[in-house]
Amino acid sequence: MQTETLTEKTRTDSAGDFIARIFAVLDNAAISYALVRGHNELFAVDSYLEIDMLLQKQQLPEFASVVKDLGFVEWPSWGHAPHRFFLAFDIDTGDWVKLDVVTELMYGRPIRRFRVDCADACLDQRQKDGVYVLSQLHEFVTLFLHGLLDKGHFRDAHRQRLIELLDIIGGHENSNAKSLLDKYVSPVFSWETIQQAVRGSDWNTLLKKQKKLALRFFVQQPLSSQWRVVRARGMRLLRGLGFALFRRGISVALLAPDGAGKSTLSAALVQDRILKARGVYMGGNLAASTFTLPTTRFLHQRVKAKNGDPTVKPNANKILRGLNFCSKVAEQWLRAGIAHYHLLCGRFVVFDRYIFDSWVNPKPRTLWKRARWILFEAILPAPDLVILLDAPGQMLYQRKGEHTPEWLEEQRQRYLQLRARIPNLRIVDATHDAETVRREAIALIWKQYGIKG
Repeated sequence: MQTETLTEKTRTDSAGDFIARIFAVLDNAAISYALVRGHNELFAVDSYLEIDMLLQKQQLPEFASVVKDLGFVEWPSWGHAPHRFFLAFDIDTGDWVKLDVVTELMYGRPIRRFRVDCADACLDQRQKDGVYVLSQLHEFVTLFLHGLLDKGHFRDAHRQRLIELLDIIGGHENSNAKSLLDKYVSPVFSWETIQQAVRGSDWNTLLKKQKKLALRFFVQQPLSSQWRVVRARGMRLLRGLGFALFRRGISVALLAPDGAGKSTLSAALVQDRILKARGVYMGGNLAASTFTLPTTRFLHQRVKAKNGDPTVKPNANKILRGLNFCSKVAEQWLRAGIAHYHLLCGRFVVFDRYIFDSWVNPKPRTLWKRARWILFEAILPAPDLVILLDAPGQMLYQRKGEHTPEWLEEQRQRYLQLRARIPNLRIVDATHDAETVRREAIALIWKQYGIKG
């Protein structure tokens, strides 16, 4: 089937530019790869893209090194053998590219347990169509097994592709197709049965025999297939421990004067399809709080109601304030504990406000205020990255209409001075629109995740 060349596809497509660069680098490094499926969709998708690739096993370390230079970071794949996942964030398009790499072809669900020994043949007979892809025959076989054994259904795009491939291989590769299909699916399916069902779009006839096909593979590989299941389930059970020991999450603190867009950015990071960050609000605004003790709101309201009330005895008021302070400390420690838990689970944590916000004010001089500051800071996890959203005071005032431009500019300068005290602080220009700020922030977070890994 004729397709556009790689250059034609990507000439005006920024998403395609990044994808084209990936494959150009792989070609320059002489990496032997082939797309397993989805070639037709490769340059049509303008958002999140997952690329399924087959790779020579001995080249995997070199592949990992090459794509690392492009911004890819390996994502833990414990319990998902033989898959290895590499993710990169494309700041130009604002979305993610995932490379799902395998070095051998295995099928089954929910665990890939049945090995098909044609990986070497697939790479030997791969074809260049802008990028390296499987031959039409191997693509038909692997797509057919993928639908039956991995998914238990054929989605519309795969149905159409199987029909297209059958039109190609049915003419001049009929005998080769029969030989290859018979090797893997006979006697459950015959080549003639498959042709008839695909041409007639009779997918139910094929799907009804998926259990028989799985049983055929199991009979051929009883011990090895069962061992893969045991190993995968064990790895998945220990996945949490693996994150705690080898791949803890990343914590990010967002700093900025009012009106710079901290809450908007925090919400965007929480909603991101890959980061799925856990937002932890560390400020005193009860309406914005993500985790609040039941006592906090009650005591806050009581203290507020009793302020200035002449009928309240001074000692009673002190007790009430003391209880309110203890509740606030306990709540802060609860928030810190929740953040620690998510980090141990390998997740991303975003602090909307942090103890660093208090650093823009003069240091407390009294012993009590210093002790109070220590109580609030002691248990907090040190953030791996601090992002300061920077914008002029006049713009901050125009956005929110609070305080004065002069006061906001003074706060801004105090925040900028934190660079001398916080080595991992990075500045993002908050005068840009929210989408640009989101992209720049995610790019910084992903770079830090790669450094920490």
